[in-house]
Amino acid sequence: MLFLFSTDADWTRQNVLPLLDWSAEAQRAEQAWHGFLTWGSWSEALLQDLMPLYERTFPHAAELPQRLRHQFTKHLASIAVYGPGNPVEEGWLSRFLGVVEPEDRANLASDMGFILRQLEEDATQDLWGKWLGEYWSLRNQGIPLPPDPEELENMIDWIPNLAPVFSEAVERIGESPLSTINHSRHLYRRLEQSSYVSRYPEAVATLLHRLLPHATEPFLNCAQVADMFPELVRSADAPRSVLYRICDELARLGCENATELRGLIT
Repeated sequence: MLFLFSTDADWTRQNVLPLLDWSAEAQRAEQAWHGFLTWGSWSEALLQDLMPLYERTFPHAAELPQRLRHQFTKHLASIAVYGPGNPVEEGWLSRFLGVVEPEDRANLASDMGFILRQLEEDATQDLWGKWLGEYWSLRNQGIPLPPDPEELENMIDWIPNLAPVFSEAVERIGESPLSTINHSRHLYRRLEQSSYVSRYPEAVATLLHRLLPHATEPFLNCAQVADMFPELVRSADAPRSVLYRICDELARLGCENATELRGLIT
């Protein structure tokens, strides 16, 4: 499609793009989307014509095979990050969330996390200011709906990739409707391997204090939290009351080092 569009845009609009239109012929559109999601990609020049076709596919996402269903959310995540527009202001992101199933919302959040890992800090800062920070705030308010548990856990996993806005992202988690955390087990390892404990000790302590009460046994990250803890204790910015509560949660989760860590505070 990209080759044809670059060769003859008008011909492609008349003869190729309509193949992806579910409102014209559903079976033909399904076949065309199978091919496009397997091999195709979007471009900024083509996006104005493609975006309405992506939107008409939102209600049909669950009809796609599992692999292509996830490929569809990868396309949308890349458009949200790299596209020229603002998916919150344009409204297509809310319309997607409102009609798809929880699995698709969770996949989109996971795909966003993968892209965030590739961004430089300046690009991350720009993305947060452009729409991502506002988007998380709106979701916390239930607009267009609150995040599903698995979707929220995938959003929480964005945190290690949000270095320049780490403290603001932790505030968003503080406003989020947390439930049991089962899928964020890699988060602690990535935090421990980052420089965030020295850069943002108060925010890291706040994050642990927010997440640990919702963790369940078996908790497999006792060692990672213990490795971060001494630097939190040395920092004047990490409140001692928060550190004591972190130790209490570690004890509840069966971490054998909880008493030793509590001793570091005193």
